[in-house]
Amino acid sequence: MKKILFDEKNIAYVIIINSIVIILATMGFISYYFISKEFKDFEIDEKKYRLEFYEHQKNIIHREVDSVIDLIDFKILNRKNQSIEQMQQEISQWINFIRFGEQENYYVFVYDNVNLQGKEDFARMRINPNREDLVGKYISSEYEDPTGKRFREEFLEDIRERGESYTTYVYKKPGDEGDMRLKLSYFRYYPEWNWIVAAGVYLDDIDKTIEHRRELLDKRAKKELSTSLAIVFIIFTFAIVFSYFLSEKIKSYFEAYKKRIRQKTEAIEEFNKNLEQRVQEEIEKNREKEEMLIHKARLISLGEMISNIAHQWRQPLSQMSSILMTLKMKHKLKKLDDAYIEKKVKEADALMEYMSSTIDVFRNFFSPNKQRTLFQVDESVENALSIVRSSLAHNSIELTVDIAQNLCVEGVEGEFEQVVLNLLSNAKDSLVANHTHNPKIGIYAQEIEGFAHIEISDNGSGIDATIKDKIFDPFFSTKEESQSSGIGLYMSKLIVEKNLNGKLRVKNQQGAVFMITIPLQRESPSLG
Repeated sequence: MKKILFDEKNIAYVIIINSIVIILATMGFISYYFISKEFKDFEIDEKKYRLEFYEHQKNIIHREVDSVIDLIDFKILNRKNQSIEQMQQEISQWINFIRFGEQENYYVFVYDNVNLQGKEDFARMRINPNREDLVGKYISSEYEDPTGKRFREEFLEDIRERGESYTTYVYKKPGDEGDMRLKLSYFRYYPEWNWIVAAGVYLDDIDKTIEHRRELLDKRAKKELSTSLAIVFIIFTFAIVFSYFLSEKIKSYFEAYKKRIRQKTEAIEEFNKNLEQRVQEEIEKNREKEEMLIHKARLISLGEMISNIAHQWRQPLSQMSSILMTLKMKHKLKKLDDAYIEKKVKEADALMEYMSSTIDVFRNFFSPNKQRTLFQVDESVENALSIVRSSLAHNSIELTVDIAQNLCVEGVEGEFEQVVLNLLSNAKDSLVANHTHNPKIGIYAQEIEGFAHIEISDNGSGIDATIKDKIFDPFFSTKEESQSSGIGLYMSKLIVEKNLNGKLRVKNQQGAVFMITIPLQRESPSLG
């Protein structure tokens, strides 16, 4: 037998362990969340700082180069009998001593341009405090830095287009034992002297600053983690004590609760001893009530049918009386011959046959046979119509019938006919009671996705929205109490949904439309 992990005996331990797990998980999640958020914010700040640093350095070197150009322009305007070569020599000496930056180790360098298109010997190095070995020598634009970048071709292309260029490349850093570092330089062309004046800064300083910041962040994260662990320990101790007292309270509650449950269980067991018998008795009572309601509904339908048969027989009886009167008159006038008698006998036989068929329909409708069979929808509807058609004609109600053939369903055919007759009678009564102009009733049936879909509609006033949900309730009726028992629609729905496994619904659409949906039968099932 498996051991239950949680019961009143070990509840104290379960609560304490769960509390510990929840506290540790919560504090771990919180610590992880805030520390990871700090590092994420640091990454965002790092990107922002790099961008700001880059822009700041661009402004610095741009400003230095502009200062040199401004000085050259000033010297040209105030040269006082100096030759161009003298001024260039003086400016070169001055530029050679320019230093800028936080550590004063950045410098300005100048090319004497020979060919802006580049290639071999495109310029002569005039000033370069970092590479005195190149001063006075011709240089090539095809020179590549350690990464393979031809940065001189890049800045020459920019100068040809707009006279200036920002270019990054790897170059020797002063005072760094010949180490190569990433450098950003600004080049500006001075066409009057055919100079390319440039200044550059090294970008590795930002990495040192960011690394320093990261070290500070690591120290702060460790400090916060230590603080979190101290808080966890305090809360952890408090939680254990609190959980213990809480578990004791819950255990006492469980004991009281078990006692109450035991008492109620005994009461329920006593109550359930005769429950099955009582349920069977109630089911039997409900079955008897349904049988009584069906019987009552059929008796009500009997009255309707007798009234309809009276309508159907009135004309044949009148015609039969006319035949007898004609025979009597011919006999008195001695004009009665064999041919005439034969003709009138045939007419009387036809009338008698029609009246006999009405009796057959009446007898079949109220047959006590409850055996389920397969039957055709169109034939059953026609049986119901044969009873009510004369009454519809008497009330000048136009009837439209459009029923697809071979709609075969399973059930008690007489019950289905009772449903159709009830819906037709309700439609007729509604049209007559409301004095509907040009009253009409339509019966339509077709196959839809394996179901026989039957609609019985009229052009009356429809179903009032306030009672639409109640019309299928037993003993609910809109007619006077003396005219209706209120069980016709209830029994119709019961027959369709319980005995025919279908659905009976209603909607308003230029009058009331009752919709019957019954599963079709493709093959003959085993019927009992």
